[in-house]
Amino acid sequence: GIARRMGCAALMIAPGVSEHSGLDGVLDPEALTQLSGFAVVALWGDSGLQTKIRQALAAGTCPILPLVTALDLDSYCVHERHVCINTTAAGGNASLLAASDE
Repeated sequence: GIARRMGCAALMIAPGVSEHSGLDGVLDPEALTQLSGFAVVALWGDSGLQTKIRQALAAGTCPILPLVTALDLDSYCVHERHVCINTTAAGGNASLLAASDE
């Protein structure tokens, strides 16, 4: 619910989740070694499961992703980008700074 409220695409997998909210069940941590296309894994579970999830994320083929265990998921659902307006480093040519972002 938190990620969707913040405007992110999200898939919730948990026992008892309704079909329109996600998938009813449990995700095997090993599956995370093969999955891709996501930026964060949020888990509210015991420390043993958290360890297994961290190990699976580290062993996967995608870039290492954060495992969020805090209830404050909001900050992970926002992509923040800073734009430098000091063009001195680009010799006064702002288009050079813009081109480096692409």
